[in-house]
Amino acid sequence: MIIYKITNLINNKFYIGQDIKNDPKYFGSGKLINSAIKKYGIENFKKEILEFCTDEKHMDEREIFWIKELDATNRKIAYNICEGGKSYRTMRGENNARFGKHHSEETKNIIREKRKLQKMSKEQKDVLREKWKGEGNPGKNKSKETIEKLRIVAKELNRYGETSSMIGKKHSDETKKHWSEIRKGKNTGESNATSVRYIIESPEGEIIKIETKKAVMNFIGCSEFFFSSKKYKNYKLIGKEKIHNNKIIIDKQEDEYYTYYIEAPNGEELIFNKKSEIIEKIKCSLYFFKSKKFKGYKIINRIVKNNNL
Repeated sequence: MIIYKITNLINNKFYIGQDIKNDPKYFGSGKLINSAIKKYGIENFKKEILEFCTDEKHMDEREIFWIKELDATNRKIAYNICEGGKSYRTMRGENNARFGKHHSEETKNIIREKRKLQKMSKEQKDVLREKWKGEGNPGKNKSKETIEKLRIVAKELNRYGETSSMIGKKHSDETKKHWSEIRKGKNTGESNATSVRYIIESPEGEIIKIETKKAVMNFIGCSEFFFSSKKYKNYKLIGKEKIHNNKIIIDKQEDEYYTYYIEAPNGEELIFNKKSEIIEKIKCSLYFFKSKKFKGYKIINRIVKNNNL
């Protein structure tokens, strides 16, 4: 927690502010300082720490002190508008002027319409994209302790079955009509070309195919974290395959790339020119081409048919 001073290197005007996180990239939220940075460019401003603070109360007191000490509300030499301190901290709950009040439907509609017009520019999108890229993304590089906490919370917040907030409730006809309109012209369920079938290995070694995430979660009692960790109580997620109208989707080019030589349970050698032919013949999944064995059938060789593919 710090009190900082930002100085305009062109005209020497300055701004006093406070920062809980001590972020070197944070240059204040004041209206005048932000306008000045926009006008002169951030490269023409210098930030320095005036004082370290122990808590929020101390930080408010010292900000008020420094603003008064340096006459920072004098528009001729500085950018501060207020005398400092964060008055909003005392405006929570019942102390807030809007406590217990609600916007009228008319006001809500006005706010809603204004927000519809608020669109990010390409420059703003690029800035956010860079900010959240790689290690800057808070969703990445989590510690094992954090992952474990998230797993526990996700399990506790399981929204399926009796723990669902919709248990005993039904969607209104208006809601059903709304979702019906949204989904018109879109393929859903087994007709969806991006539908996925999950292949699970049980603790006993049995291979189980389940159509949806929700069905998997209900079947083994896991949370959604299972799909990233790939294991839960000795159940393992060993593969998934795209399905369309209950048929496994195989890339056309990949389907015609190899000739497969397969040994049947009785020792007979079978030759196939397509993955789809193998799947149809021995009723396996795409996982067969990784494990190379299924119910006594084994892939003993594969040869590229056409190097130009």
